[in-house]
Amino acid sequence: MKRIALLLLIPAAAACGSEKNLELDLEGRTEGPDPSASLFGPLAWSHVDLGSGNSVVHDLVWAPDGGLLVTMTTWDAQPPDPPSVRSLSRFEADGQRSWVVKEQGHFGNVGATPDGGVVVARAFADAGQSGAAGLDWYSGEGVLTASWRLEASETTDALQEIDALEVTPDGGVVWLGLTSGELAGELTVAGQVDAQGELLWMVPIEEAGNTHTYDYGLDLLSMSDGGSLALVGVSSDGVSSSYLVRLEADGTEVWRTTMSGGYGRGVEQDATGNLVVAGVFSDSMTAGGFRLDSDELNDLQPFMLEMDADGKVLAALEIEEPEPIAGLEPYVDQMTLAGDFLVVSGRHSSVDPTDLPQGFWLAAYDASGSVVDEAIFPMTTGGPGFGPDRLEVDSTGRLAVGGSFAGEMDLGDGELSSGSGFPMRPFIAVFDPARAAID
Repeated sequence: MKRIALLLLIPAAAACGSEKNLELDLEGRTEGPDPSASLFGPLAWSHVDLGSGNSVVHDLVWAPDGGLLVTMTTWDAQPPDPPSVRSLSRFEADGQRSWVVKEQGHFGNVGATPDGGVVVARAFADAGQSGAAGLDWYSGEGVLTASWRLEASETTDALQEIDALEVTPDGGVVWLGLTSGELAGELTVAGQVDAQGELLWMVPIEEAGNTHTYDYGLDLLSMSDGGSLALVGVSSDGVSSSYLVRLEADGTEVWRTTMSGGYGRGVEQDATGNLVVAGVFSDSMTAGGFRLDSDELNDLQPFMLEMDADGKVLAALEIEEPEPIAGLEPYVDQMTLAGDFLVVSGRHSSVDPTDLPQGFWLAAYDASGSVVDEAIFPMTTGGPGFGPDRLEVDSTGRLAVGGSFAGEMDLGDGELSSGSGFPMRPFIAVFDPARAAID
């Protein structure tokens, strides 16, 4: 679990207490779109997976020894490859892939275990296979060592997918997912499995028979007392909202805070014990007595919330958008927290799909919601960038970005191409601030 020191400034329009200030250490750092002179550091290495079919990065996480664990999905593959090939890979600190596991079935979220191994969520339904979703444990060399599945029974429906997971100190997993079946229909649930694959508890996050047309686990954060925070996105009558739920170590719900109209993308805890949620909203959102409004109708706007340990909203504010490329609008894909900064990734997009090429961007924000640094990577030819869907920062400040693109783009070490016909290809890029001093 990453701990940060981030304090928000309460907007004047919604101020209800004293202002909180944050001193930023920007010594030796230069603002601007050039990644070799930015807060993000120069590009350390990049990787593009080429092959038949279309592919995307599903998840990535840093291993304790500095390696990077990545899951990818390929579909519509041509023989001799089977359809919907899912892969789990390990990349070393220099960007070399040391091993890869390829199988049918859905590889999803991934976590690093304390013993140097890997745990990955897996489902079968979208690969045309029978069986329920669950977890697979692998050794540090990519050898399968254990599995767990939640099958349908007289008391529970089968687990359909796992949307977020956190590895516990003993190698077990707290997870957030979706069950589906005749008992309760589709239901968002949370649970915990120990390192031996035994289910310790499982609780519903949503009530059976709810009217939401869409539920999805967005993020999960383990707490120091053994409990957890579950961030869930919902859609009702075309409006996307989300809520944050605090669970005890045995799954008992303590409190929940709703962000009506706000779609949270991530949650972290700062050094004081307060919670920070980042996400996007369209038109307007409300949370804990605060209201935010976007400048234009149907305009997606990034936001930050600060809550105390009991879920009370202390501050809410909009954050700036980076400058668009050639009039294209910046669309937010993913957010994470790194030290005193909120790091956001997104893509430049347009309502008109013929406005190509596009590209993607990274931006770092201070506690007032202002952009202090940005790096923009336009597509040089081809289709939409599709954007960076995953962000992960390690303890040394290295930023790993994973996503997909169609066409050609330059991340700083030469042009990358997705191939003839512009199929969708997965890319991984690692930016390392420490290299700035060397280079």
